[in-house]
Amino acid sequence: MAGRRREIPGWSALAPNTRGIVWMCTAAACYAALYATLRQVTAKFSPLELIFFRSAFCTLFMLPWLARAGIGVLNTPRLPLHLCRMTATYVGGVLWVYGLARLPMADVNALNFTSPLFVVVIAMLFLGDRGGVHRWIVLGIGFLGTLVILRPGVTVVSFAALVTLASSGAFAVSHSITKVMASTEDPNLNVLYLYGLQSIVGLAPALFFWTTPNLHDLAWIVAVSLCTLGAQQCIVRSLTTSPASLVMPFNFLQLPAVALFGLVLYDEVTSIWTWIGAAVIFAATYNLARSEGRAARRARAEA
Repeated sequence: MAGRRREIPGWSALAPNTRGIVWMCTAAACYAALYATLRQVTAKFSPLELIFFRSAFCTLFMLPWLARAGIGVLNTPRLPLHLCRMTATYVGGVLWVYGLARLPMADVNALNFTSPLFVVVIAMLFLGDRGGVHRWIVLGIGFLGTLVILRPGVTVVSFAALVTLASSGAFAVSHSITKVMASTEDPNLNVLYLYGLQSIVGLAPALFFWTTPNLHDLAWIVAVSLCTLGAQQCIVRSLTTSPASLVMPFNFLQLPAVALFGLVLYDEVTSIWTWIGAAVIFAATYNLARSEGRAARRARAEA
């Protein structure tokens, strides 16, 4: 029938949790490809211009959905939240690209795994979530993993590393706002507003550091945009299909993939301290996801 969405043969027969795991593994692959493709253009273009181009192409890719949904879907009472989310994501993106241009890809990837930890801190400080001793201990362990990666006092902590860590904090603000809007806003509308607003706001700063791309550069930038959209769409589908405590650990598969890309494409050897620190951050994040999943199930049972 016309207008009916086609599904991969046998896909609907899979258990929901299996589909969620597959979606998250695909998201991890998209993120790894994002690091590898973006690194191809970080030497030539400023972070401001790259974020603008990525936003512009992602917006273009979302226009077919807007055409199907109709212009009326843009009406939302939560435009101020969209603006705040866009600002946090834009700042985080610029800082992230800055770090990616100056650090090994695996180091940037590992430091960005702290973003869920920042989300928990924001939820406790500003969204009314209960803390508890267990949460604070696990958070402390998670951020200890960050110190293992940075090793202050043993090596000089670079400005790029601090900027990368700051990008994780900015992304955490964006994720927290997304969580607040999840009950009322369509995921596709969130993506369209995010990149559409970034395209508008990001054009003027990009013009101050403008380098006109050739067709080869544009091909890489389009690839970056496709990887970005692919990762976001896969994560949304994974989290709407399966519990976060089950699927989020599979998101950490991006680290070995990013490390492999870094080694093969850029001769980057990932430090053992990066692996150890990332493992500590992963363990803390997974523990938090499991405890929050149990709390959510108890709340539903008591309702």
